[in-house]
Amino acid sequence: MYFIGNDTIYWTDMGFNKISRSKRDQTWKEDIVTNGLGRVEGIAVDWIAGNIYWTDHGFNLIEVARLNGSFRYVIISQGLDQPRSIAVHPEKGYLFWTEWGQSPCIGKAHLDGSEKVVLVSLGIAWPNGISIDYEENKLYWCDARTDKIERIDLESGGNREIVLSGSNVDMFSVAVFGAYIYWSDRAHANGSIRRGHKNEATDAVTMRTGLGINLKEVKIFNRAREKDETNLNSPVRPYENPEYFKNVIALAFDYSLKGRGTNRIFFSDAHFGNIQVIKDNWAGRKVLIEKRVAYFCQQNTWVTFQKELVVPFQMVALA
Repeated sequence: MYFIGNDTIYWTDMGFNKISRSKRDQTWKEDIVTNGLGRVEGIAVDWIAGNIYWTDHGFNLIEVARLNGSFRYVIISQGLDQPRSIAVHPEKGYLFWTEWGQSPCIGKAHLDGSEKVVLVSLGIAWPNGISIDYEENKLYWCDARTDKIERIDLESGGNREIVLSGSNVDMFSVAVFGAYIYWSDRAHANGSIRRGHKNEATDAVTMRTGLGINLKEVKIFNRAREKDETNLNSPVRPYENPEYFKNVIALAFDYSLKGRGTNRIFFSDAHFGNIQVIKDNWAGRKVLIEKRVAYFCQQNTWVTFQKELVVPFQMVALA
């Protein structure tokens, strides 16, 4: 599991019963959980709160800790039977997991383990990998016994659909991003990673082969997947252009063009002594008022020495 926020890879070692992490460039490595583990099958990172979750197949638990392993806590200890894969939806506050026990199922709970419910219990046998489509709020899973990849609405568990039904396959994990799903198949081409359209995966293409029969997880990591809309401390995209920005003392955005893919930035620059407008893709730059310095924005109005320029915009706070 890779966490973009701190450029760190997290993994579990079932041989030594520990959870570890390291920088992607391998400049450092450390073990974060080293005791009290049975058989950890799945891990997931809450990138907003900075927590790591894992399923313990041996002790039938789901636990959580901070990303450094501190403040470890069991959130679900009852009613689990061989929990396996796990996924989190930090924006909605949900946790999802699969179980392989006497009554295979896919479960859902809040991130603190409360409000535990079963989303799927029929027509599954060995639910392996599980993945969330954060854009369409769908939950995907692959089943190593039924040889299917299926999906449901993650809120209600309804609208169940078969995305792929195969034969002579051994699917261990699935991941979804954009218009595609990706899965690992240990029976195809001596261990392969395959890809297909998430609405109809019969057009599957093989991306990698010869990865071995011990191939397990396939994960997709992209900053677009780790949205942070519920985090009030979320970093704002920086706008940097030394050619146009020298000493900006007031700033506002016009979002009326957002439907066309751009926003307009209105700003006053003490260095140039003017008020300018430019799109956030750096096109369409214009000087609106020349040699009249604007000091601040107030009630959607640029206030200058000699006149006021009224423009529609949404105010943004400056650090």
